[in-house]
Amino acid sequence: MGSISAEAKLPWIETPLISSPELSRAAGCNSNILLKLENLQPSGSFKSRGVGNLVLRAVAASASADVHFYCSSGGNAGLACATSAAALGLAATSGNANPEAQSKEGGGGSGRSSSRRPRAWTMPQLVRLSAAAGLVNGLLQGLEDVERDGGASAPWPRGRPPTVVAVETRGAESLHASVEAGRLVTLPAITSIATSLGAVRVSERTWEWARRKAVLGPRRQAEHGGRKMGPAGLESLVVSDAEAAMACVRFAHDARFVVEVACGATVAVCYNGALRETLGRGLSDDEWRRKNVVVVVCGGSNVSLEVLEEYKATYAHMV
Repeated sequence: MGSISAEAKLPWIETPLISSPELSRAAGCNSNILLKLENLQPSGSFKSRGVGNLVLRAVAASASADVHFYCSSGGNAGLACATSAAALGLAATSGNANPEAQSKEGGGGSGRSSSRRPRAWTMPQLVRLSAAAGLVNGLLQGLEDVERDGGASAPWPRGRPPTVVAVETRGAESLHASVEAGRLVTLPAITSIATSLGAVRVSERTWEWARRKAVLGPRRQAEHGGRKMGPAGLESLVVSDAEAAMACVRFAHDARFVVEVACGATVAVCYNGALRETLGRGLSDDEWRRKNVVVVVCGGSNVSLEVLEEYKATYAHMV
């Protein structure tokens, strides 16, 4: 079996959780929106956690200490493999057609594994995140673990577990289409600019979580009034490419972080009122202001200042 030297670094870090007064004001939550800064991972995205864990397990299971990783990803997963392998002093090869990601790979070593859905780590708070199936699965599993292990003493406000909100862009909304239809749906194609969300069909595991946690079916059973299935522990939202792109521009000004458009979808629901409409359903304005929301800033490397300028030129008049 392989081994990992004591000097080797873990492929991921514990990222900060910080308050965001700007997003809190935009969403009407006072100062209760917190940012989980996964964009500060070594690879620039949350994929350092799942892919890094996969790399560690592959090394531990290998009969050789000289492991070489290969990855077909052209973006964030490839970067996560590169930085993970480099942290362990290992080599890798990948095909990366993304020029923004390529420029960020140089000097970071090369480390990738064959493409597999990452295992996500858990955060037992009220969470809202960009649609990334591995992360959604991990969050829901983590919340369930906390509830199972803590029982009646689980730290839920008013005894109710947090809601996970998955956000996709129109044209890449495979989870949302399935939730709306009440069955697993395959999109005919990905037409969104958020190519990081580009799965035409969500995984069976994610769909199983949706069946257990979401309200499914015709117009979400009249917005939960005629609830069918699930405790609404999972909500699914969709924003336009324009909303996601301009959220990236605004977020760069408000938070001073540059993130790609798949992450912008996450932030967009704070700006456009959808977060209030979804998580604040049935709450008074005062109750909503006391709500705590964690926004997972998933990061991503398919972005630059030039890209943000292009977004402004293309989408500013649409939102």
